[in-house]
Amino acid sequence: MYAIQISLALVVCLASTYAFRAPLCPEDNSIEVYYPSNDCSKFWQCSNGFPVLQGCPEDTLFNSDLNVCDYPENVVCPSPKPPTTTRRPKPTRRPKPTLPTRRPRPQ
Repeated sequence: MYAIQISLALVVCLASTYAFRAPLCPEDNSIEVYYPSNDCSKFWQCSNGFPVLQGCPEDTLFNSDLNVCDYPENVVCPSPKPPTTTRRPKPTRRPKPTLPTRRPRPQ
């Protein structure tokens, strides 16, 4: 019973991840549709109304203008957005206590 629950949980997790990342495919199967992926060496191909993630051969990237895997010099691959980072503020330094340089004169 425990194995069935784990399997079901795994299927739900994978399905939800897949659903959010995959493009929507047209129901019309008479045309081939390709979508670029976030990874330029991969692309989505619609098959029977469902998106299928495909990979390009080694040393090639997906050319979305031609819908083929192509040499990198022929492909404009958008660079991924850099992660947003926040820097820790520099610690504030307390001034060092100063000592008198002369002894006070008695009055």
